[in-house]
Amino acid sequence: QLGACVELDWYNCGIDNDIDVAVGNVSIFQYPWLGVLYYSYFGDTGEARVVTTVALIQAEFVIGSAADIGPMPKHNFRANTEVLLGNNWNRVGRRVRNYVIHEEYGETYNTVALVQLRTPVRDAHIKPICPPPERLRDPVFYVMKFDE
Repeated sequence: QLGACVELDWYNCGIDNDIDVAVGNVSIFQYPWLGVLYYSYFGDTGEARVVTTVALIQAEFVIGSAADIGPMPKHNFRANTEVLLGNNWNRVGRRVRNYVIHEEYGETYNTVALVQLRTPVRDAHIKPICPPPERLRDPVFYVMKFDE
């Protein structure tokens, strides 16, 4: 069973050294915690693929959109899913162990899925996102959106 609580790493996380807040589109490679979850399967019309953005939050866990990950058939999720992190997407992706959707998931709230990787990330160039500073940890304050 996938745990409901994941401890975030305060000391070994990716630091965004940019002084300014980016406006508009930016490259995913500027942020060492961002990646994609790639799911392939055979449906009625042949092979299909689903791709969604994920963020590395700890060496063994990424979070992504529950609206994208939830509909993926769980019975073959492990066999058909890879997570690609970092800037070398030509290599084989990281396999996944399991996923869980927020227990209070709704169409417009708690729209997060927690995905456990089969093996922890051990790469000097790929770091988890840093937790917010103590003074900004108001759950009502944060809004996050990944654009296509």
